[in-house]
Amino acid sequence: MESKDIERLNLLICVILIGISLLFQSLSLTLGVTVGGAVMALNLHLTRKIFEGAFLARKAKSVIQYSIKFLGIISAIVFVLVFLRKWVNPLGLGMGMLSTPLTIGLYGFKNLKSFKR
Repeated sequence: MESKDIERLNLLICVILIGISLLFQSLSLTLGVTVGGAVMALNLHLTRKIFEGAFLARKAKSVIQYSIKFLGIISAIVFVLVFLRKWVNPLGLGMGMLSTPLTIGLYGFKNLKSFKR
């Protein structure tokens, strides 16, 4: 499985989480899951792009890019929690942000099954 496949799996998990949130019939919860999933999908995509560039020997530039990405993601989360709290449920935001750890866990278990000593 390549990194783009991991991104696709992440988007699939985001869609599943959004579907589950729709069962609760709360627009703010669904919006929170959507925003959290989108932030983490963007984070995963940018991380892949930065690390691909790092392997092409632009290491100092990659460290700066990664730092800027980190600050941007943290700023986006704080912005949502402070300014969009009326529309976006913080619990839903957290649930949406779990999409990437779930993706990494599923990917790890898949590779663990195929691991041979």
